[in-house]
Order: sequence, then C-alpha cells, then structure tokens
Amino acid sequence: NNQEIARSCYYKSEAAMKADYDWVRGGDSVIGAGAAMFAGAWMTGNAISSRKAEEEAAAAKRKADAEAKAAAEAAAAKKAEEEAKAKEAAAAAAALAKKKAEEEAEAKRLVQERERIQKEKAAEEKRLAAIAEQERLKEEARLKAEAEAEKTKAAAAAAAAAAAAATAKLKAEEEEKKKKKLAAAAAATAAAATASTAAKGAAATTAAAAGGGFGWLKWLLPLLLILGLLWFLKGCDGCNKTTPPPPPPPPVTSEVVAPPAPKAPLCANGDGLGLTPGSMEFNMANFLADPEHSFPKSFESDKIVFGRSSTRLNSAARKQLDNVAAVMKECSDASLDITGFISGEKGTYRGSKEVSLGDVRAREAYNYLKKRGIPENRLNFSGGGTNDKRTLEFTFNR
Repeated sequence: NNQEIARSCYYKSEAAMKADYDWVRGGDSVIGAGAAMFAGAWMTGNAISSRKAEEEAAAAKRKADAEAKAAAEAAAAKKAEEEAKAKEAAAAAAALAKKKAEEEAEAKRLVQERERIQKEKAAEEKRLAAIAEQERLKEEARLKAEAEAEKTKAAAAAAAAAAAAATAKLKAEEEEKKKKKLAAAAAATAAAATASTAAKGAAATTAAAAGGGFGWLKWLLPLLLILGLLWFLKGCDGCNKTTPPPPPPPPVTSEVVAPPAPKAPLCANGDGLGLTPGSMEFNMANFLADPEHSFPKSFESDKIVFGRSSTRLNSAARKQLDNVAAVMKECSDASLDITGFISGEKGTYRGSKEVSLGDVRAREAYNYLKKRGIPENRLNFSGGGTNDKRTLEFTFNR
C-alpha cells in the first residue's frame, strides 16, 4: 500500500517523494507508525501520544488538585479541631472558674448564715435565761413563803402543846393538893375521935373517984377538939385556892393540803401524733410532751444516713424530717441544733477550709425543715466531726 501510494503521486524529485513517504510512514499519518483506534476513533501515533500525554497531565493535575484539596481540607479540619479544642478548653476553664467562684460564694454565705444563726441563738438564749431567772426567783420566793408558813404553823403547834402541858400540870397539882387536904382532914377527925374517947374514959375514972363532983369535964375535951379542928380548917381556907391557868391559845387549824394534780402534757406525744413507737421522732414527741423534761436533750437519727462523700437526703431521710417538723410544730417551746458527722471521708467540702462536709449535711436538714415551715430562729446547724454511721444528731434546747 505504501508503494502504491508513492507511485500514484508525481514528484519533482526523489527527495520530495521520500519526504512524503516518510510522512506517510511517520507518526503524523493515520497509516503511519503508531496509528491506532483510540477513544473510538482512528488516530495517528503522534495524536495518540499527545492525547495520552494530555490525559496523563490532566490525571496528574486532577491528582495534584485532589491531593492539594485533601491536604487543605485536612489542614482546615485540623485547624477547626484545634480551634474547637481550644474553645472547649476555654469553656472548661471558664466553667471551672465559675464553679470555684460559686463554691467560694456559697462557702462565704454558709459562714455568714451560721454566724447570723449563732447570733440569733445567743440572743434567744439570753432572753430565755432572763425568763428562767425570773421563774427561779418566783419559785424561790414561793418556797420561802411556804417555809415561813410551815415555820409559823410549827410554832403555833408548839405553843399549843406547851399550853396544854401547862394546863395538865396545874390540874395535876390541884388534884394532889385536894388529896393532901382530904388526908389531913381525915387524920384530924381520927385524932379528935381518939382524944374524945380517951377523955371520956379519963372523965369517967375521975368522976368515979371524986364521987361525981366533976361530971362537966366529960364535955370539955370534945369541945376543945372540935374548936381545934375548926381552927385547922379555917387556917387552910386558902389551900384550895390556885392560880387559874392561862387561857388556851386559839385553836390551830391544820390546813389540809391536797395532793398536787397530775400535770397535763405540754403537747401531743408520739401516740397523739401517730408516730411509729420506738422511732427517733416518737421519742422526741414524748420528751417534749413531758412537763418534767429538762434541756438539753439529744437524739441520733436512725433513718438519715448519707452515702460516702454525699450530702443528698434520700426518701427515708426526708420522711423522718417531715415527722420531726410535725413534732416541732406541735411542741413550739424548744429550739433544735442539727449536727452533721462524717466517717472515713475527707473532712472539708470541695476544698473549702471553712466549711466541712458535716456542716453541709447538717445544712441540708436545716434547709429541709425551713421548707416545712419551721422558723429559722428555732434552728441551728454545725459540723460535729466523725462517727461510725455518717448520720445527724438533733439536740433540743429551750
């Protein structure tokens, strides 16, 4: 074919023919070296090489563009990630600073609140102490008056007994004198009778001897004896006269003191409030209802137990605090100190040097009772160190 093509053309020279021949055989001819089907068309070798080079360049460019785009996207993503991390770090730092500021403010507020409560408590204690002193003075005056009355009553009873004894003595002396008088009269009568008999015998003897000339003597001796007896009785006329006893003192009426009536309960006890017998709040109600109770009195909670490093009140704790609030509303003459404890835990609360974990636990109960209507001036809270159960202790004061 190449030869036929070469023969069919007239050339002025062999060189011109040779040049055309070389072109036909070259890469620019569709029948030359390298010509072939490419991308659905018959193309020259040079065109195919050029297209391949273009395609390779385009592919290289696309690859380079893709790699550049991927690198740019990776760099942008990395930058965005770094910016996001920086933003998150800044936000975390800001949140931490805010939290720290809030905790410091809360700790400061707790200290101020505790100081305020302590001042109010001190004022209330002073007021109650003044009332107690007044009551003590009144009771002392009452007891003194009762002692004076008892002393007066005892003196009157002693005077009455002395007067009765004196009257009895005078009466006994008078009876003794009467007995002596009667004995003396009987002795005198007997002596007179004896003398009369002797006189009669002597007179009879004398008369017989004298022949009856002195018969009148028998009447003389009895007459003399009777005159002597009359003289004796007249001389003792004042023997029966005694000094009348002094009038008896007015009767002392012994005042019958009735036994004191049993004192009524000061408020409803545990049964009256419908509380569970044996529970802490049941015992609280019974104590405050007893008229003879004395302050202070402490109770340890049996339902309020905190988790480790926790200040949260669970449902059992809230229920017991509801009962405590009911007791305090019923019996309103006492204030309540709440003490929080820790056990095997870090004593400070979130790094505060002024507020302990026990303080915050006690404050949780304090705030809960306030929400249940108990006035602040009847409540106080504090941290109390460690115990074995991480509980609360409640102490009633007047």
